[in-house]
Amino acid sequence: MGVSSMNENLTETEAPDFHQAWVSALTVLELDVDRAEELLRCRDAELPELAVWTPPTSLGTLPRTLLERAQVLHERQLKIAEALVGAIAANRAQSAMIEAISATLPDARPVFVDRAC
Repeated sequence: MGVSSMNENLTETEAPDFHQAWVSALTVLELDVDRAEELLRCRDAELPELAVWTPPTSLGTLPRTLLERAQVLHERQLKIAEALVGAIAANRAQSAMIEAISATLPDARPVFVDRAC
């Protein structure tokens, strides 16, 4: 069922709710991408509490008026996913390098000298 045929079947009171449901769903996804982008920009930032994402149900077909917004969001999601993969790979490489360097150092045992006696 296409967008135009769906819109023809909606009553005047249902149409705004249908459109608003899509607007809300896209807004939630955009905020998630914003958070991911911010984490990559500010690597020392504290990690936000993660919420479990539940896909919205009963949205139906994306309204044509929101298609461009959804496409831009999708491109942002793809870019941030690629950037996250790169950041994870860099983090693993740094961790491996630190482990390799640590393996070449002598065991560092704390030494305490009691001078009170």
